[in-house]
Amino acid sequence: MRKLGEHLSGRERYRSLVYGRPFYQSRDDVAGVQTETVIVSDFAALEFSSVIARFVRTRSLTKEQARVVLADFDDWSETACQRVVAERTAILRADAFLRRMDMTLRAADAINIVIAEGVGASLMTFDDKMSAAARVLGLPLIEIAA
Repeated sequence: MRKLGEHLSGRERYRSLVYGRPFYQSRDDVAGVQTETVIVSDFAALEFSSVIARFVRTRSLTKEQARVVLADFDDWSETACQRVVAERTAILRADAFLRRMDMTLRAADAINIVIAEGVGASLMTFDDKMSAAARVLGLPLIEIAA
């Protein structure tokens, strides 16, 4: 199986995320990487907005660039992905994961893992600690080229 983004250097992958140019251009490109639909939760979209806002605060992006990135993300996630809403029970389940205290897991990562688990999805993340926790919890992962 081809790894997502393997044709790009680490710097190119980073730039593709920061500047809103995904390393795959369409749903067809993603389908070539895995057989599942890409799922974006409302919580993941919130985290993406937070990252873009931080780039504006640190002057890595202008407000106008950020607006374009967010509009592109919204368009992509609503046309090429399945959007899901995090349920209240996700918070309770994430809390149970954190209370195990046998993983290096942040609250936001636990919530994302629970959302993926709840819809029967594999997890795609650049975060090694989140990947390790997902493995411990038995959640399938989509491999991303390093």
